Amino acid sequence: MRQKATWVHPRSRHWYLLDNVLVQMRDKQDVLVTKAILSADGWTDHRLVLSKMRLRLPPRRRPQSKRPQGNLNTVLLNMPAHELHFSNELAKRLANLPVTDADVSVEERWCQLRDTIQSAALDVLGHAHCQHQDWFDDNDAAINALLVEKNQLHKAYVDRPTAAKEIAFYRMPGAPIYSRHARFHCPHCSRTFTHRMSLLGHMRLHGNLR
Repeated sequence: MRQKATWVHPRSRHWYLLDNVLVQMRDKQDVLVTKAILSADGWTDHRLVLSKMRLRLPPRRRPQSKRPQGNLNTVLLNMPAHELHFSNELAKRLANLPVTDADVSVEERWCQLRDTIQSAALDVLGHAHCQHQDWFDDNDAAINALLVEKNQLHKAYVDRPTAAKEIAFYRMPGAPIYSRHARFHCPHCSRTFTHRMSLLGHMRLHGNLR
């Protein structure tokens, strides 16, 4: 009983349960233990309450609703052929609209016109595909051409390395600039160095630098 009581009456010295842990009914089976700590009174008439629970969060369910379709592919209207095709198809469907009665409301006429235009645009243009920042699909031809040119220059340089072929390989027109170290040539021999201090040390070692 003392482990279930949290407050002692100052006169009668009887223990009472004043503190509670609120848990939903569906989570009641997850409560492992709830008790008052006898040694944690802090020289007062109250005790701390300890409650251990096993929290189990249900997995988050993704909505199963149907994904909305994308917008119309209006980029095709920039091409004259698609623009002409859409204009002809829309004019043909508008000409075939049934004649409405005089007592038909304006809203019904508008809905009929809207559905006709949307159906014509969907049949001719279609939905736009989801495009991310990845632009490789639209530039496959240009990328392949650059790769072929780079491979040819690299093969020519490996077969017979020259300074002109090396420059042509690292600086292709229209290709990204590849970083390479600058080369320092010794004025007294045919050696080349990638660092200026290496060239100075070489010249000092051979007595060419005074």
